[in-house]
Amino acid sequence: MEPQWETLDSGPQVVQAVAEQLAPDNEVALASPSPEPSPQPVPRPENHLTQAASDLPPGSKVAAGTVSGAGVGTTEADLPPARVPPSVRLLYTVKALSKGANTQGSGRLDWSHDGQTYQASLTAKILFFTVMSQTSTGRLSDKGIAPERFTDSRRSGRAAHFERSTGKIRYSNNAPDAALLPGAQDRLTVNFQLSALFNARPDAYSEGQTLRLPVSSHDLAEVWLFRVGPTSHQTLPAGEIVTRQLTRSPRKEFDRKVDIWLAPAMAHLPVRLRITEPSGDFLDMQLEELPQLPALEKPLHP
Repeated sequence: MEPQWETLDSGPQVVQAVAEQLAPDNEVALASPSPEPSPQPVPRPENHLTQAASDLPPGSKVAAGTVSGAGVGTTEADLPPARVPPSVRLLYTVKALSKGANTQGSGRLDWSHDGQTYQASLTAKILFFTVMSQTSTGRLSDKGIAPERFTDSRRSGRAAHFERSTGKIRYSNNAPDAALLPGAQDRLTVNFQLSALFNARPDAYSEGQTLRLPVSSHDLAEVWLFRVGPTSHQTLPAGEIVTRQLTRSPRKEFDRKVDIWLAPAMAHLPVRLRITEPSGDFLDMQLEELPQLPALEKPLHP
């Protein structure tokens, strides 16, 4: 069924502003704007990760098993165990604030796998505008998700290709290659990899710890820092749900704040995603209805 949506106290111009200003730089699942591809072949220097060990917020403790610094020296064997959530379709109510105007729409997050390979997609719409449209495909292991191809349809279908044979992430818009680090995710699968880490060892990640995950958009690789927050009750359109909050705080000028709420009773799936701009504008996706999920196997212990 095609999701329905509406706007609140806004016209098409405001909705278009939401689509243009909030969507392209969505830090959870959207890629940053980038220049048009050069008509001539260009050299492909290394795309270096931009986070280092010294970038940790004061007083932060890195969760055991997540990558160190920029990920250099980490091997696949060093990664923590992960147990991906079952296949599911999640429907969201989408709320946004842009230039003082409130808007509302709908979103859908699809996750499907057979235990060896997966497919994932994320879409969100406000009025007639698509503000999110991303897909990811790849493989699974006991370490979680191993993306092979990530696309952002709002960026002219630009893609990131995770080439394990060469140890590189290659980009279709001629952006510099990036090193393919163990445990690397794309901006869509990072949501499910966080679920997988908590499913495997729910007691291993305590409040105040920081998880480091290498994450690639359609043209850039970084190490993202997620600070583990408290357990809380979220009142969502789907009802009241107990959640664990993870926050990626701004670290550079123009960075967005990203909050993700995982639901332990729902295989730690993301029941709420909120992206806040430096201006205070935001995009907020809240679970609209409870999905039917099979029971997970007994979690691993740290």
